[in-house]
Amino acid sequence: MIESYHKLYEVLDRMSDKLNCGTCGVCENDLIYLLPDEEPFFRKMGIDLIEVEGVHFLVKTPKDGQYCPFRDQQTRTCSIYNNRPAICRMFPLEIKETDEGYWWGMCLYCPKVSNSQNGFRESLIQHIPEIESCLSEEMKVFLGHADRVCSRIELVLGLPTKAALIRPMTINDFSPAVKSRLFYTTSSV
Repeated sequence: MIESYHKLYEVLDRMSDKLNCGTCGVCENDLIYLLPDEEPFFRKMGIDLIEVEGVHFLVKTPKDGQYCPFRDQQTRTCSIYNNRPAICRMFPLEIKETDEGYWWGMCLYCPKVSNSQNGFRESLIQHIPEIESCLSEEMKVFLGHADRVCSRIELVLGLPTKAALIRPMTINDFSPAVKSRLFYTTSSV
C-alpha cells in the first residue's frame, strides 16, 4: 500500500466491501490510470505504463474480451486486488469535471448501479463526504484532468466514451435524510 494514500485506500476499501461486487468484469474495460504517487509503485512491480499529458495509464491488451492485465481469467477476479490502483477502488464513483466545476458521477454501466436495488446508489453516496475528506484540492484537480484525458483517448481510439454513461448526481438521487447532510455533493466538489 502506498503510504501517502493509506487513508484514501481505507475509505475506498470500506466502500468496496459494501459493494459486494460480483465478477462481471464490466469495470475492467475502462482505462486505468494511476494517482501520482502510485506510478513508482507500479513501475517497481514491472508494470508497463504509458504517460499521456502527465497521467500514467496501465498498458492493457485485449484478452478474452477483458482489458485489464490483472484479471485472472480462471477465477474472474483481480490478481492484484490488495494493491489495485485507487481508481479501481473508487469504481463505480468518479469525479467528473464540467464547466461548472467538479461533480461526483456514477458509472451507469455498472450492473449494481444500473439495477440500483436495495438502496445501492444511496449507499455509495453516503461514502462521498469521507472520500472527499481524503482528497486535497490538488488531487481533485488531478482527477478532473485525468478524466478529461481519458475522454480524449476514448474519442481518439473510437472507444465508447464513459462521458455519456456518467451523469452528475442530482438532488433526486438522495433520500430526504441524506439530502439534509449531503446536498453539497451535487455542486462543485
